Amino acid sequence: LLLIPFLLAGKPKHTTEQLLKTMELDKNMAKTIEAIVSQQLSRNPKMKLIEKEYKDLMNKLIGWKAIKKDIIKIYEKFYNPDEMRELTDFYQTPVGKKTVNIMPQISAETMMLTQSVLQKSKDEQIKLMKLLEKRVNEAVKEKNAKEDKKKATK
Repeated sequence: LLLIPFLLAGKPKHTTEQLLKTMELDKNMAKTIEAIVSQQLSRNPKMKLIEKEYKDLMNKLIGWKAIKKDIIKIYEKFYNPDEMRELTDFYQTPVGKKTVNIMPQISAETMMLTQSVLQKSKDEQIKLMKLLEKRVNEAVKEKNAKEDKKKATK
């Protein structure tokens, strides 16, 4: 029993940072920023005039250095050390490495798909917001009428 601390001390500690390094999150954030910039340029070609400044801004706001501490907190919120060890082991496998490499593209395509679907449903969203406004106005009128009725009976 006295040897257990010494045996454990010799084993590498799997930390959140090790997991994120194995996942190459720093590189993937850079790829994500490239995808965001590229997407903006395709939507608005005039953005090419400020591409470097836009890319610099994105790096400042959501680059790895800017969000690393927050990402660590998020992972530690959802994964315990044993799970992080399992994830680290997975990301070292061929399928895990493939996942690391293609995840930015999957995320970018998913984001574009979502935006496209939302854009196509703009009219439906406007109708729904008008319905919401109508129901809120009706509820306010009903509440005001009840208050007026209470005041009148006093």
